[in-house]
Amino acid sequence: RAGQRLYAAGETQLSAIQLPVAPDEKPKVAWEQPVPQGVQRLLAADNKLFAVTLTGDILAFGAADKTIKPEPSESQVLSVPDSQTVKLANALLIEAESDRGYVICYGAANEALFDALLLNSKLQLIVIEESRDKIARLRARYDALGLYGSRISAHQGTPDSYQAPQHIARLTLLSNAFAQSLNAEQLQQIYRSVRPYGGAIWIPAPGQNLSEKLNRLVQESDLARAQLKTTSNGHLISREGALPDSADWTHQYGDIANTVKSNDKRVKLPLGVLWFGGNTHEDILPRHGHGPPEQVIGGRTFLEGMNSLSARDVYTGQVLWRREFEDLGTFGIYFNSTYEDTPLSTQYNQRHIPGANARGTNYIATADEVYLAMQHECHVLDVKDGATKRIIKLPDSRKE
Repeated sequence: RAGQRLYAAGETQLSAIQLPVAPDEKPKVAWEQPVPQGVQRLLAADNKLFAVTLTGDILAFGAADKTIKPEPSESQVLSVPDSQTVKLANALLIEAESDRGYVICYGAANEALFDALLLNSKLQLIVIEESRDKIARLRARYDALGLYGSRISAHQGTPDSYQAPQHIARLTLLSNAFAQSLNAEQLQQIYRSVRPYGGAIWIPAPGQNLSEKLNRLVQESDLARAQLKTTSNGHLISREGALPDSADWTHQYGDIANTVKSNDKRVKLPLGVLWFGGNTHEDILPRHGHGPPEQVIGGRTFLEGMNSLSARDVYTGQVLWRREFEDLGTFGIYFNSTYEDTPLSTQYNQRHIPGANARGTNYIATADEVYLAMQHECHVLDVKDGATKRIIKLPDSRKE
């Protein structure tokens, strides 16, 4: 609201509503303007209305005789790097074991490698560089390519000053300059953001001297479950397996023994936020239907929806995969006819029913597979992509 007007933005339109001054007056639409994409923020200043889109475009509205159309920018396309760089990028993607997630890059020297990763994956790159000029040039280049903000971002800093979120990075790339000056304290800080279950730090320029230095730094830094290996492409420091003292939750009541407890010894007060946002709640069973709890193993959390099952990255909340099924058989068990699809209502959208408290869970998770019961079949899904590996069928009792 600004003055006597209320401004509202939607996906395709911006509206100005004149608010009433007298009690007997009614609000009325003063004007409407189309917008090219969804508006995220509105600001009123200098007798103008500024609308900011998710991609960073700023639209200005004010009193004018005619509408000024934005000048189209020259379209640029990311060019394919040389074959050796593409080969290196593919090797790093194999180490990451996923083409999604986050990559932290210390040093802006290897733009060709950034390009190859952007072209051959859906990874999001975070570049940390000490030079302000290099940061500005990097931002301008990828902004012109339409990739800045959505696939790559650049921040001024060093391993000492940049506080990356914990366990976020599937890959961490060090430039030669960073690798040569690396010390134990910096390696500890960098390793803090490496994702468990195989996240890796890549250091270029393989060589005996650097290998000995890295081996010494790994020992001095006391990095939990770190493994150092040397390849033809450089050195890799990987974080293998789970975090120390962490535990899984793989059944309705914790584990196959139904102990109704967690063996986790790592989580302690004070607690903080690891990640938030980014996901919809629409593919999750209504809580008053008391469906099965989420199950966690191998850095993935599995959640059931009305007729879906999805896997999320425990450390970032990112959706790894989602499978939609024709009929999971959840109706009448985990939700019923009292369910109403009204997420914004303050009323309960599902009456309380026993759900999994009576029926139990219809799926369990292991390190490699998810077992999902559907009618008279058990579908075995791959934890990596949700693909069906096999179907276990019960004998037909009518033929016995």
